[in-house]
Amino acid sequence: INFFEDIRNSVKYHLEDGNVVELDLSFILDYTYGWKVLKNLTEFLRVLKHLKRLELQSNKLGKVPESIFSLNYLKHLDLSHNNINQLPNDFHGLKSLEFLNLRYNNLTEIPDSISSLRSLKSLDLKHNKLNSLPTSIGKLKSLNYLNLHGNQLKILPSTIKNLILLEELNLGLNNLISVPSWIRKLRSLKKLGLGRNKKLSKFKEWFELLPSIMELNLYDNNIKELPESIGLLSSLEVLVMPNNHLTKLPESFKKLSSLRLLDLSWNDITDIPEWIGSLSSLEELNLRGNKLLKIPDSISLIESLKILNISLNKDFLQFPKSLEKKGVQVIK
Repeated sequence: INFFEDIRNSVKYHLEDGNVVELDLSFILDYTYGWKVLKNLTEFLRVLKHLKRLELQSNKLGKVPESIFSLNYLKHLDLSHNNINQLPNDFHGLKSLEFLNLRYNNLTEIPDSISSLRSLKSLDLKHNKLNSLPTSIGKLKSLNYLNLHGNQLKILPSTIKNLILLEELNLGLNNLISVPSWIRKLRSLKKLGLGRNKKLSKFKEWFELLPSIMELNLYDNNIKELPESIGLLSSLEVLVMPNNHLTKLPESFKKLSSLRLLDLSWNDITDIPEWIGSLSSLEELNLRGNKLLKIPDSISLIESLKILNISLNKDFLQFPKSLEKKGVQVIK
């Protein structure tokens, strides 16, 4: 308590009934007293029995402070940017934890005991060094957000199919070869990130697995063509595909009537078909850095269009003048 009195004027915190329930110690090393806080952190946290939210990011901790696991009421824990290379084998004390941020650490594995975090809704493991995940991750039945971007994953445990509440899954910047067929079991999945998985293939098969997907990110994947099956993504609202090798779009694309944002920048597209006008919900179209000569007049039929980016198409000759008259922001 005395220790908290020393620093209470310098850190952000929140009280309920006289108890500290939220504490922000992020970047504490930037302060002159920061070393003292971290040196006494274990003892300090033992006193804060009612803590619900704890921010500890960017403090070079190296490991997870043991006293955290006695915080039975803790719901939100941020340990990102801390050079942590190993997690403890026992998570049982964190029975209330809903949000766990471990992004930008040096983790090479996740212990099986992660499955004891039964209340966990959000798990962020972005930019670690994971090459596998424990099968026990499939027991996190409350999980709705899982970020695995920037690891070294080649395959995923099939138990992830049990995460039936999962709404957002980010698998970008890994070493995935294919999207597993069990992904169709993730009935709640709305957002899927698969950017920069250079060996990813078999697109025809896995597009058919994602009928409920609303946002799909496929940037920087060496994709040369899209299969007709992309037209099955009837709920798709956002498609992000810059830095691929597309030369054209399949005709089934016109079935994507829910599409609001389409990013096809930095591809090799030479022609936009007349049916582009049937994308009736489109608000933003990014065609920067392609090989286009013109845009068809039918694009003027898209009443919802707000932004059209046609910059850096070096041989571009014309676009419908009526677009600018309608208030569309045309970036040339």
